[in-house]
Amino acid sequence: MAEYEEVRPGAGEADPSPLQTLHATRADLRRRLTERPADAALQVELGIVEKLLGEIDLAFELLGGALARLPPDDRATRQRGLFVLGLTYGDVRRPREAVACFEAAARVDPAAGVGQAAQYYAETYRRIFGVEGAVEGAVELPPGPEAGPSSSLRT
Repeated sequence: MAEYEEVRPGAGEADPSPLQTLHATRADLRRRLTERPADAALQVELGIVEKLLGEIDLAFELLGGALARLPPDDRATRQRGLFVLGLTYGDVRRPREAVACFEAAARVDPAAGVGQAAQYYAETYRRIFGVEGAVEGAVELPPGPEAGPSSSLRT
């Protein structure tokens, strides 16, 4: 997981709100990306923050671009990125694409916490939105590593 500069209030200041913290995290990630523009893991983290802040188009751009450039061995970031990309497709009412992302995230490491959550979301979206059959090709996803255990992904 990316490291962030900790946002702490000064003496006599109130703790920042969650929204203030997200804005501060966004600013920190953007600054760090100007220093390391090829860092796909940072780009995934910024995509997640942008999604949380409601910048859906930017989240799609950041997550998609980063997933295409992530090194194959960065399984935890790939899984998180795919999961949040699925959530983002859900935000814009594209359940077929969301299911494709959730299922891809689950395949990265089915035993990891994110993998289990992704499988649950895929099953739930299929049931609630009536998504049937194969969803491969619903979203152009970059090839990822084959599924397998990874102790670094355990939560």
